[in-house]
Amino acid sequence: MLYVPLHLIDATKDLTEELERFVKDEGCSASESVRLRISRTNLLIIFDGLDELASQVKQPQRQQGLLFERWNRTVEKRNFKSELRVLISGRELVVQDIESEFRRPPPNLTLLPYLVRDGEEYYDPGKLLKDDLRQQWWKNYGDLTGRGYKGLPSELDRGDLDEITAQPLLNYLVALSFTRDKTRFH
Repeated sequence: MLYVPLHLIDATKDLTEELERFVKDEGCSASESVRLRISRTNLLIIFDGLDELASQVKQPQRQQGLLFERWNRTVEKRNFKSELRVLISGRELVVQDIESEFRRPPPNLTLLPYLVRDGEEYYDPGKLLKDDLRQQWWKNYGDLTGRGYKGLPSELDRGDLDEITAQPLLNYLVALSFTRDKTRFH
């Protein structure tokens, strides 16, 4: 898996070359180049920050459409030899603005939040969304990392952080910052 914040790459350049530059700039050590890894192995690349990309370009929908078209061609070429998957994430409003670009395979998937507020309507016959799923996520994260969290830490269980911790990828970034003690949440 490769996590790439979109604001750190130049989306107008060749995807593979930009990924190699990103990995090098971030100081990641790899036994082989990104180009070889993309062409030979199963790889999931998570591009996060679609909203930041939209603010960087003049005609966001048009530029992002061209970007996704180029990236789809890259993925299709690579998938003759390997399994390359690309997940592009961003805030829901930005994704909705360019949703027409995703109306072809692969499908546009919406990752639901861990916390659904009253009034938000989703088809939920099993009533799974009535629970605050952040609590279970943090318990699982605590078990996997050996940190022993029983649920969402009290420092993060605040109304002003609900919107962030409810979003799966943002919650994970909060967890990384929280466990590395890089950000103060007081």
